[in-house]
Amino acid sequence: MGSGSKTELVTIERESRTPDGGGGAAVAWVAVGQVWCEVKYARAGEKRDRGALRETTVYKFIALTDEVEALGITATDRIMWDGAPYNIRERPRRLQRAAETELVAESGVAQ
Repeated sequence: MGSGSKTELVTIERESRTPDGGGGAAVAWVAVGQVWCEVKYARAGEKRDRGALRETTVYKFIALTDEVEALGITATDRIMWDGAPYNIRERPRRLQRAAETELVAESGVAQ
């Protein structure tokens, strides 16, 4: 199946924790794959985070359902797009016969 309007190649990253020997863990984001998406602007706003006011932007990343399922994408993963991380906020359950899945992701928030 062609990508059609899915012209943005995004990387899906998953958090990886490695024990640091002192009772804690080192955290890293590891790429698990890439998918072609259609990206649509949803909204923008501001949030207070640790005393600072931060700009946030929400986008809808629309990908082929088969690709989303193959990577096992969940709301705990993140999207790297155009050099910036986007925390996945919503990943709806697969609807039977739905060819596309819409991932709602937000930038400008602490990881």
